Amino acid sequence: MPGTFGALDTGMPDLSRYDTTEKKLQAVQDYLVQLLEQLRYTLHNISTENFNEKEVTGWLGQVITEPVKVAIQNAEEQIYTQIDVTADGIKSTVASAQDKYDSGNLNITQFGYGAPTVVAASGTVYLDQSTGYYYTSNGTTWTKSALPLPMKSSEFKQTADELSLKVTGPSAPEWVTSTAYAEDDVVKTTDVVTTASDQKIVITYYKCTRAHTSGTNTKPGSGASWETYWEETAAPNVQSMIDLDLTGLTLSYNNASIGNNEHNGAYITLSKDGTVIGGGKVFVKDLDASTITAGSIDASQITVNNIDASKITTGTLDASTVTVENIDASEITTGSLSADRISGGTLDAGSITLRDEFTVQALDNNDVSCDCGTLGGYVRETGGRHDPMIEIVSQDDNKYIEIGNEEIVISVRDPDTGHSIDMTISPDQIIIKRRSPSLTTYDLLSLLDQI
Repeated sequence: MPGTFGALDTGMPDLSRYDTTEKKLQAVQDYLVQLLEQLRYTLHNISTENFNEKEVTGWLGQVITEPVKVAIQNAEEQIYTQIDVTADGIKSTVASAQDKYDSGNLNITQFGYGAPTVVAASGTVYLDQSTGYYYTSNGTTWTKSALPLPMKSSEFKQTADELSLKVTGPSAPEWVTSTAYAEDDVVKTTDVVTTASDQKIVITYYKCTRAHTSGTNTKPGSGASWETYWEETAAPNVQSMIDLDLTGLTLSYNNASIGNNEHNGAYITLSKDGTVIGGGKVFVKDLDASTITAGSIDASQITVNNIDASKITTGTLDASTVTVENIDASEITTGSLSADRISGGTLDAGSITLRDEFTVQALDNNDVSCDCGTLGGYVRETGGRHDPMIEIVSQDDNKYIEIGNEEIVISVRDPDTGHSIDMTISPDQIIIKRRSPSLTTYDLLSLLDQI
């Protein structure tokens, strides 16, 4: 192997020096070996020092200033791949119009993004990968298809402040019989079409125009009255997307085949403000409610099973919207009970302590009964005044107390003798009246003792 570039200056051997063909071939072979060794040495030791400094600087410092687009297509499989490199960022897209979705007898030979701008030969079919619409050329103009082809694609986009990944594809349930369909629901039908040369799977999409329960006559595309309930439509897309920028991260899913249902997708957004979860339903496993410290939960959208009331330690419960059955009043151990009227049942007065003011209003003359008697109230009209009164009557009707604003009247009757007295107590005086003329002093003292 040569030690310097100077040793590389080796000329072609003079074959006239050799008298036989064998010797000449040997000389050529030796020369080729030398050339190989010289090439290896050159490639191993070459550097910028071996070139003109001005030219090397210009060549290595060259910058691409125009956008670069690389597109590769497979017309037979209807797959199109494109990479766009611009000063703003990089975008790569892989799209397909086939999968298991047949495009009829189309022979797509051109692909691109956006409508075609250059007229092609008659019979050329151009597919717009961004929309799924295809265009047919007659040699002079392009004719756009009525409906787009089902498309599936994945897209990666990177800029200085954003990174996104999007996957899009057609999706709709297969039509089935004996099923309730609502307006704007989208379904598909799958049929095998046999031709002279092959078989093709043809998938067609339909949108419901009138709510109904499906049957043989309403099968889209073939039922006797299918046009009354369905119309052919473009394939609805399902889209999954990850979008990341300096403000946050969003993961989203959208299903356009659900029709007019507002809950046709879900998303999660992470940002400096927190986490936002949106969607028709949110399923959370092993949620620790103790970590929920703020915010609002719409109870109209939540169904709670097996709730443990012992875990409710604070807040306000609006009894006007709550119905409680089989409540055990013995379990009420604290707080205040406020009621305009208590009817039915038994009230144990031995467990009741009255504090401050005790007011009984019974304007409807309804009474409260207990084992010892009756507690009631009424309004007495006197001289144009309306005085609230409280009356207490013993269970045997032999003792009676009437409490008013200005006086208290106590009436006692002896059931054995029939004697009775009334005692009226006012701020100024106490008046005792006997109702029996034959009442003796002993009988009077006996009645007073009962008071």
